[in-house]
Amino acid sequence: MRARRIAHTGEHQDASRCAHCCAHARHHDRCRRRHARGNTAPAAAASPYVVTSAADYADATPGDGQCRTSAATGAVCTLRAAIQEANAGGGADTIRFAIGSGPVTISPTSELPQITEPVTIDGFTQPGAGSTPIVHLAGDTVGAGGDGLRLAGGTSSVSGLVLTRFEVGIFISGPGGNLVTGNYVGIAADGTTARGNSFGIVIDKSPDNVIGTSASPNAVSGNVQAGVTVNGAAATGTEIAGNRIGTNAAGTAAVPNLLGISLRDSAVGTRIGGTTDADGNVVSGNLSNGIEVSARVEGTVVSRNRIGTNAAGNAACRTTCRASPPSTPPRRPSKATSSPATGRPASGRTASRAPTPT
Repeated sequence: MRARRIAHTGEHQDASRCAHCCAHARHHDRCRRRHARGNTAPAAAASPYVVTSAADYADATPGDGQCRTSAATGAVCTLRAAIQEANAGGGADTIRFAIGSGPVTISPTSELPQITEPVTIDGFTQPGAGSTPIVHLAGDTVGAGGDGLRLAGGTSSVSGLVLTRFEVGIFISGPGGNLVTGNYVGIAADGTTARGNSFGIVIDKSPDNVIGTSASPNAVSGNVQAGVTVNGAAATGTEIAGNRIGTNAAGTAAVPNLLGISLRDSAVGTRIGGTTDADGNVVSGNLSNGIEVSARVEGTVVSRNRIGTNAAGNAACRTTCRASPPSTPPRRPSKATSSPATGRPASGRTASRAPTPT
């Protein structure tokens, strides 16, 4: 029988045990405080689900502990089926990839299931990935308003994926404590070509989420609206570090979002950057503000970032990365014309859903 969710009544004894619940050992103190208040945490993971097919078939029997579609569809493990099994099991799970070798594209025909239990989705396990994401979730066929991944179970981790052409690439809600690292959100697997979502990553009323680290940054670029949005009074303690937001993955050329980072509707205690240069984000090349902090947002710390330059800090990086700034400022995309970020009509399904206001 698969392990079920268990309640933690005391504090964790060491950082390694807390890492099991909070996805990253350096957040031990935060995790400890949450569990000391009586929060629940996932039990030990079942055997990993290994995605072996880029098809989009559903699981034959969700909850039986086996990621397997029906015999009529090949009895394979798809990403949709793996998420269904992870949701049905009730404990923490891991989803890995072994779809042949090399780059692969998964094109859902409808939204993937919302993730309601803790799960680790590791695209770097795809053979041939190395340190570059090559598992591409493409939203071209998902339908209007469809998101890429929706994390609502808390203490989940997403890494090594490319997410493009969705309404929101990664939408985070619920209990929080999620870790998002090493992904390309809005740009293709080459790390350069814009394939924008409407919004890149949205944190909506969810606490203690980490977007990027110095060791494993995301590239969040080419999106029609904001690259990263943090929304709502319950969105406390967000950390955004090490990322490329508005540039290519190398931080050497502009791949603009409309906005880089948007903090709104009373978000509290967001840290953008960190205490070292490696923690800093490159927030450059965007068509409007690099970092936008709305009214009622409190406790924001912005530190050690490169804003308006390339990753090396030795050249301006607005709509292009060059040694001298452009003579005229970039313009916002018109609703009646194509978006400069993606080439898609801005009046289509792009930008149709903003985060829900508090």
